[in-house]
Amino acid sequence: MSSTTTFNPGNLKELNRDVTDHIVDFLHNDICSLKTCALIARSWTFSAHFHIFRTWPVVCRPDIPDRSARELLKWAASEAGTRHLSYITSLIVEATSKDGTIKHNFRIADLERLMDRLNNVQRVTLRNIVLQSGIVPAPTVQSAPHSRSLVRLSILSCRTSDMSFTPIGHLLCLFPKIDRLDLVGTLCSWSERLEWHPWFTSLLSGLRVREVYMQNTSLRHAGYEGLWHILERAKPLPPLRKLGLAVPRMPGFTPAFPKLISTHAHSLVDLGLDVFPNTLVPVCLGANWYIPALQQCTELETLRLNILTLVKNPTARAPPELWCADANTLESTITCLDHVPPQLQHIVLTVYHVGSLETDADMGALLHLSRWHELDEALLGLTFLTSVVIVLAEERLSVDVEGKTDYLPGSRFEASHRPYELLGPSELSNDRHAQIVISGLPRMSSAGRLEFARLS
Repeated sequence: MSSTTTFNPGNLKELNRDVTDHIVDFLHNDICSLKTCALIARSWTFSAHFHIFRTWPVVCRPDIPDRSARELLKWAASEAGTRHLSYITSLIVEATSKDGTIKHNFRIADLERLMDRLNNVQRVTLRNIVLQSGIVPAPTVQSAPHSRSLVRLSILSCRTSDMSFTPIGHLLCLFPKIDRLDLVGTLCSWSERLEWHPWFTSLLSGLRVREVYMQNTSLRHAGYEGLWHILERAKPLPPLRKLGLAVPRMPGFTPAFPKLISTHAHSLVDLGLDVFPNTLVPVCLGANWYIPALQQCTELETLRLNILTLVKNPTARAPPELWCADANTLESTITCLDHVPPQLQHIVLTVYHVGSLETDADMGALLHLSRWHELDEALLGLTFLTSVVIVLAEERLSVDVEGKTDYLPGSRFEASHRPYELLGPSELSNDRHAQIVISGLPRMSSAGRLEFARLS
């Protein structure tokens, strides 16, 4: 591939950001071409988000599990690396394996060394890797020599080497100021004994984050509770504006929700919850455990809720049926809508569907879902709302490590946080899923108060 010096960016029209990302995304096998192409893309598109280094072809080597960090450090120290370091704004560390396991170690110490050279990196994504501390002494916000702020830190489908929250705590000490923090599908555990560690106490006063999205489907690895404790007990409180929660719906995990929301009630303007559909929650906390916390959110402008519907494909002897506690999901959503704060302006309701909609029987199962009419009435009564958007999401979606989606199966809340385009009349008329929702909410539809979008 030719050098970037052969191009005159002044004569080239700016490429669309998605086009640039799509081109660079497929250059996995040749690191040199990847780096060159990224630099060319930068010269073409001065404002586009681009990717300078992707470790997928290197980290996957089981014989040299840390080669990616070594090679990037070596390149960063070279003449070419030094010349182009100012172009690098995003760092992505990713690994894959044929059996789907997470087994490639990445030392946080190496990340610290990289960040010492990559002064303009604003986004860091870690995916499918084992986060390993190995730092002696353990860092704190005050002691980390290269701690800095980030626009976004995404920890996606990782695990920690000792299965504790400690490596993530060390990572946060390197990046104590973050506009957006994603902790998604990462396996680790939490223990109250960790609260005595220096990194934990330093984060109580040093972590400053504006947006947090937490998602985990594991009942055994509740390490995300460590982040909860930091956010709940922080002094001074971080300026948390957006919060999204999608975690296991078991009594032992849910009591922290009301406290976490109440703690930041006066700063939250955007709240996404995916914790309602569980019949066990009311046993532990009462049927309306979330209402007091919600009513304390005096600045809340946008509320994001979810309805999950799954159609069990019919057999020769059994009709299609709905499962996964759909009625409980609707009931909780209705109750929540009855108690939203009066200054709320926007509701985004994601109707997430898994299953077939090809037959009339499948559609009939959804149309006869109980309590649709009550949801219709609850929405109709919220006359002070500026908008009600129904986001239609279907099937399984995967995480996009570059940060365009960051969406895992089971975390519907993130679907409604993603930018979307509203569907037009012709698109709605040909969309089976949309027609089901329109039939379920006839009064809101006839009043013209519903807008539809699709997450595909």
